[in-house]
Amino acid sequence: MRVWKYAIFLAIIVILILSIFSYKQYQDKIVYQDAISNRMNQDLHELISAWIENNRAYGEILSAHAATRDLIKTLMFNNQKIRDTVSAYRQWTVDTKMRKEGYTYDLSSFNADRLTRLYAGWYEVLIDHPDEGELNGDRQRQIVMSNELNASWLDAAQGMASVDFRLNRSEWLQLLDRMETRTSSFLTRNQLKSIEEIWRKRPES
Repeated sequence: MRVWKYAIFLAIIVILILSIFSYKQYQDKIVYQDAISNRMNQDLHELISAWIENNRAYGEILSAHAATRDLIKTLMFNNQKIRDTVSAYRQWTVDTKMRKEGYTYDLSSFNADRLTRLYAGWYEVLIDHPDEGELNGDRQRQIVMSNELNASWLDAAQGMASVDFRLNRSEWLQLLDRMETRTSSFLTRNQLKSIEEIWRKRPES
C-alpha cells in the first residue's frame, strides 16, 4: 500500500515538473515570437517608408529634370534597405520551413540590388562632378523606369500602412508576395529580364 501511495506521489511530482517545464517553454516561445514580431513590424514599415521616400525622390528629380547628390544618395540607401529587408525575410521563411528553398530566388531583391548599384555609381560621379545630375535621354529613362517599378512596389502596400505585422499573422507574407507579383508584372510588361537592361545594352539575339 505504501509503495502504491509513493508511486502516485512521484507521478504527481513528475506531472507538476513537466507542466511547469512545458509552461516555461510556452512562455519562452511567446516572448521569442513577440520579439521577432516587433522587429518585423519595424522592418516592414521601414520598407514601406523607403518606397514612399523613393516616390518623392523620383518625383523631384523628374520635376527638376536633374538629380542632386542628396536625392541619389536617398535612392541608393533606400534600395539597399529594400534589397536587404526582402532578402532577409524571404530567407527567414525558408530557414523556419514556412516556404521552400526556391522562395529566396526572387526578382524583387535582385532588382533592388541592381538599382542600389546604379545609384551608388551615379552618386560617386556626383561627388566629383555635381553638374552630372542633369537628365539626358538615358538617365531620363533610368529614372522613369525606376520610378515605375518603385510605384508598383508601393502599390503592393495598399491597405497595409497601419497594419501591425505579426509573426502569427499572414499580412507580412502577403506583402512579400504582392511585391514579387508586381515586380514580375513590371518586367513582363516592359519585356525585361531585369531592370538593369534599361541601362545596359541587351545582347544581340
